[in-house]
Amino acid sequence: MTDRFAILDLEWTSWEGAVERRWSGPGEEIEIVQVGMAVFADTPGIEEIDSLEFLVRPRINPELSDYFIELTGITQQDLDKDGIDFSEALRHIEAFIGEDIRTIYSYGDDSRIVFRNCRLCGIEAPFQADMFASVKPEITAFAEHPEPEFTSSDLPEVMGFAAPGNAHTALADVRCIAQALRIMRSAGAF
Repeated sequence: MTDRFAILDLEWTSWEGAVERRWSGPGEEIEIVQVGMAVFADTPGIEEIDSLEFLVRPRINPELSDYFIELTGITQQDLDKDGIDFSEALRHIEAFIGEDIRTIYSYGDDSRIVFRNCRLCGIEAPFQADMFASVKPEITAFAEHPEPEFTSSDLPEVMGFAAPGNAHTALADVRCIAQALRIMRSAGAF
């Protein structure tokens, strides 16, 4: 069987200026709102095998900010109707990656956010921290852009490919990361 890996992207609670404040404002806590994940074959073409995307109801800040809604397009109605509890989200992720996935890539510190949410909810993480790896340093070096300058949603513009969906939605951002890795792989850089 071909080796496989996963890519994870998260959308989490945010407010106007939260990035600059590093979520230090009153009541600002980073809580996962959307999970996007896909499994890929570790082959020259990095083919997508399977994917999932779902909403997670924040416990501390259950009401989404207007800023977050405008950024992601995820509405309060979407979250109220389709959101699941974080403990159920962990079970979905764990079942999705199964026993075969040894590495979960992300564009940044998404794994840190998963573990932070585990602590917030008093849940033991079902994953080992060493399963996760950020490809942000490699991608930004390849694209010759400083790391803080762009997000995974900016990869289509920075690296010259068509966006695979709406910016700041988890599964579309997963696919942006995958396409960046394909470009790097074709250049012998991943």
